[in-house]
Order: sequence, then C-alpha cells, then structure tokens
Amino acid sequence: MTKNNCLGNFSKTDWINFSLLAGFFILLTGLSRNFPFFWDNVLLSSIVGHFFYENGFSNFILPFEINCGHPPFFGAYVGAAWKTFGYNLAVAHFAMIPFLLILAYHLIKIFKFFLAESFVIFGLLLLILEPSLISQCTMVSNDVVMTSMFIWALSSILYKKEAWLIPATIIMVLINIRGALMVFMLFPVLLVVKWQLEKKLAWKQVLWFFPSLMVFALWNAFHYSETGSMLMGNNPKWAEHYEYFSLKIALKNLIVIARNMLDYGRVFLWFGIVIFASIQFKSKELCNTKQTLAASIFLVPFVLIALIFGTASNPVGHRYLLVFYVLAILLFSVLLQRYWDDKFSKLLLIFACIGTFTGNLWVYPETIAQGWDSTLGHINYFEIRREAYNFVKTEQIPKNQIGAGFTMQQQTKFIDLQPGYGDFGRKDKGIDNYNYILYSNIINDFSDDEIDQLNKNWILKKQWRKNGVFIKLFANK
Repeated sequence: MTKNNCLGNFSKTDWINFSLLAGFFILLTGLSRNFPFFWDNVLLSSIVGHFFYENGFSNFILPFEINCGHPPFFGAYVGAAWKTFGYNLAVAHFAMIPFLLILAYHLIKIFKFFLAESFVIFGLLLLILEPSLISQCTMVSNDVVMTSMFIWALSSILYKKEAWLIPATIIMVLINIRGALMVFMLFPVLLVVKWQLEKKLAWKQVLWFFPSLMVFALWNAFHYSETGSMLMGNNPKWAEHYEYFSLKIALKNLIVIARNMLDYGRVFLWFGIVIFASIQFKSKELCNTKQTLAASIFLVPFVLIALIFGTASNPVGHRYLLVFYVLAILLFSVLLQRYWDDKFSKLLLIFACIGTFTGNLWVYPETIAQGWDSTLGHINYFEIRREAYNFVKTEQIPKNQIGAGFTMQQQTKFIDLQPGYGDFGRKDKGIDNYNYILYSNIINDFSDDEIDQLNKNWILKKQWRKNGVFIKLFANK
C-alpha cells in the first residue's frame, strides 16, 4: 500500500471514479425528484418533516401519535430544507445529495484501500446495480444517511483518521435507533482492523465513540423527562416492535435476515463468493491480508447485528441491512481481484452483474411479504396509485367507506405534498367495516386470510396493473 493510499489522497483515476459514482447518484436524484414519499419514509421523513415545517423548531418532542421512538432530527432536516428552499418533493429529494456525495467519496476510498486502482471500477459497477442501495437512493430516506455515515466511519478507521468518527457517529445516533446499534458495531470493527493491520489491541480507541454515546444518552434522558419513555415512543403500536421474545420467533427472524441477504439478485453475488472461497479452500491457499480484513469487517458487525435483530420483535426489513450489501460487494471484489487471471472469474463477474440487476424485476406471489422499498420495482406503484385515486374521486366514492393499508390510507399531503385525496379508513379496523377496500401487493399488512376473503367473497370493481405491481378496488357484497 502506497503512502498516498495510507493518507487517503486521490489520484486522477480516483477522482474520475468519484465523479462517475457521484454523477450517478445526482442523476438518480434528478430522475426521482418528483417521486412521492414511500412506505416508512411517509412517517419518518414526511410526517415528521411536516411537524417541524408547520410548527417550527422550538419543540423536538413529537406528538404521541407520530412518536415511534426514533430521534426526530432527520425529519427536522427535511422540514428545514422546505423552510429554506421551498415546499415541494424536489427539495426533499435534493436535500439527500450531501449525504450521497459523502457516500460516493468514502466508497471510493474504501474500495481503493482494498483494490488496485484500475480494479475499483468493477466494484463500482456492482454498487450501481445493487437493487436495495439504488432503490433507497431514489427516496428521502434516513437509511441512506445512516449508511453514508457508517461508510464514512469505516473509511476513517481504515485510513487512521479516527477523529472523523466523532461527527459520523453523532449523526448516526441522531438518525434512528438502529444508527446507535451500528455505532456499537463499529468499535469491534475498529479493534479488528487495528489488530490485523498493526497487531495491537486498541482499547483506548473507544474514546472516539464517547461523544456519540453522550449525545445518544442525553437525547434519551431528555425524551424520558418529557414523555416517560426512552429508546422508543410511548405509543403501544410501535413499542411492541422493540420487545424480545421466543426462540422460535428469533429463529424465524434469522431466516429472514439470511433471505434478505440473498434476495433481489444478491444470491448471484454470494454464489460467486462461495465459488471463490471453495477454490481457495481446495487449493489450501492462505488468505492475504486484504481478503482477511474484507471478510472480517463484513462478518464481525453482521454476526452481532444479526443476533440483535434476530431476537427483537421488529420485522427485519431489507433496508436494515443496506451496509452489509455494500460490504458483501467489497468482499466479492477483493476475491475477484485475486482470481482475475482465471477465465472463470470474468464469467462470475458477468453472472453477478446480470443477476443482481434482475433483482429489480423480482415479484413474489401476493401472500409473500416483499421489501418493496428495496427494489426499483416499487416505482411502478406511483402511476397506478394515481390512477386508482383518480378513479375513486371520479366515482365519488366517500373516503370513509374505503379501507386501505399502510401507507395507502395516509393523506396525500404527506405522500405527494398535494392535498385532496387519500385519507381513507384504516383496514386494520376490520375489512368488513368498509364498503370498499383498496388493496395492493405493495402493501404487506394484509393477512393471508384477508387476501383470501377479498378474492373469494368480495366483488372486484376495478384493478390497475404495471409490471407485476397491482392495485385492486374491492366492493363488499
């Protein structure tokens, strides 16, 4: 590793790679600038953002009905962007660009740490094809912010710039509770990096994490003094997500985590990793330092976070593992570089690229919950949703007679920033309490029994379809 690399200096090739990746993120943001808020971002970005936009910034304790326990500062950031630059979807999307640029810059630094300068481009190719990463980058998503900060922190560890851990980890703990968990994961990563590169135990390096620990503790103490709860809101509909329970459910969650790591084309990436690892094992070759380090910075935090997520009642979404999709690509790239002179490695790269890209086309049967916010396939929903809502208005069906799932039942003020439709009844009050049900395979909160009832016992009044995504309007018999 050259002196320049240790200092993290950029060469001309590095700046070209950064320009390509940053340009891709900016282009992606421009193309998605009018996309509505989607799924959990309706609450965490838009509804919380509206609270600050409409009420100012004198009170950071959210109202009971929208307080899900996460710190509200990302929503405050969105509200501040609207206050400063104007109230529209484009402003919210373009407010993500600073974090995307940080992500692009430190991804280049991390990949050049492990790969030859001319080889970084292959890692970047896999990154821009990663369905969940790119899908989240089309959204106003606090998971993108958390991923950017984690990658910045990891870059700081690798390049011995530990002082930068302070701002990166402080932002992480102010984004959401999972951000605090990921900060906790960074310390063992730091220990592993120091041991493998310098053969020393760097316990004193924990001091770099104290500022974020103090910020997180102070926030929760303040939240507790105001609401009587910490780490979660005092609203029971979210509190149940943070409970711990049976071994059976924990095992189910671990299976879901494994499924998510393979989902949306990532199985092809992992196929390549397994093939490379098998060849190395059979040849009895020793792992070089870069291979060992790349594997360690994936495995150490992944095992720890899997144990934590696996024992919590909160469903493990695809976006929760965003960092690990990136680290898996890094591991694949390091192995690919080692075996690049073998013909099969080129085939595995092509296989991984094509397979990963097709992940955006994967659609499961409607009774299987799907992580729609982690695939570009969700974009098809926006057009047919608008058509469905226009049909409801044209037919003059009273909104209180229509039941819908999350987030279709929300006011469009919080989704499109356009008042006038939506705000339907909540289907969880019971589908039989409504004359109509708006149902979509993009909404995961319909049970198999409810789906079966709708298809068998209700009248299909109208349906809209696009590339595997559908919305159906059912009328009660």
